[in-house]
Parts: sequence; C-alpha cells; structure tokens
Amino acid sequence: MKKTKLEEKRSEAKLTIVQLVLKLKELLNCSNLTNLGKVIFDYEQGKNVKFSDELWGAISKILNCSVADIKE
Repeated sequence: MKKTKLEEKRSEAKLTIVQLVLKLKELLNCSNLTNLGKVIFDYEQGKNVKFSDELWGAISKILNCSVADIKE
C-alpha cells in the first residue's frame, strides 16, 4: 500500500527524532536512555549541564537549522 504524503512526513519525523535521541545519548556520554532523560531533566531545571559545540552542531544538523535557532 502506498503511503500518503502525510504518512511519509510522519515517518521521516519519527526517524529524525530517533536519530536525534541516539546522537544525544552518544554525545552526552550517557550509558542508557534513562541517564539521557536525567541530563535533559537537569537542563530543564536550570542545573549546570554543559552541551559541547559538537553536540549543538549535531543537533542543528539533524534538525536542519542553525545552532542560533535552537538556542533561542
């Protein structure tokens, strides 16, 4: 069965999200996704979590936008 344009876009978005999560896990040196969740939670709570330039670059590449756009 052929996918509609909307279904194709959803599939692409899901793949992008998975790629982003796995890259974040790798770049933040988290041993598992639970640890990644904790790092993200700490960041949202205003705790001092340092994201490297490499991490920001990877995020911007996956999301296809500039680092400045992400940090806004």
